[in-house]
Amino acid sequence: MRECISKKRIIQEASERFEFSTRINPLNYVSWYNLGVVSGLNADAIQYYTECLKIKPDYYQALNNRGKCYSCLRMNDEAINDFNVLLSLYPENIVGLYNRVLIYKNIGKYDESISDLQKIIKIDPKNKESLILLCNIIMNWEIKQKKSF
Repeated sequence: MRECISKKRIIQEASERFEFSTRINPLNYVSWYNLGVVSGLNADAIQYYTECLKIKPDYYQALNNRGKCYSCLRMNDEAINDFNVLLSLYPENIVGLYNRVLIYKNIGKYDESISDLQKIIKIDPKNKESLILLCNIIMNWEIKQKKSF
């Protein structure tokens, strides 16, 4: 319990410092990004990442994290858009690819999931998590295909 309270206090203090930093220098994209990080995966974080991206549109960490926030809020089109932008800038970004895979899988776009997983495996052939997920998606996709006949 004490550890939880301590972590909350540390996050609150960090948030206050980052907010102060953005007031001193509103063009400090790192402070906007850090505000997003300490906010969690919610609408507030989306606003902070958006401010960061207004200043530095190619900041892949902000694109990735905002995409994850959108995904958590079931704003799948927005999430996919962020991951598409990230991957247009950094085509071999495994984290961006993997996060897009998860969204495609959750909305039933199995072909897209498989394609992205194959890209990940081509970049990193030893990525066990992606290999396992690829097998699971293919098996589930095949089962659904058989049921539809």
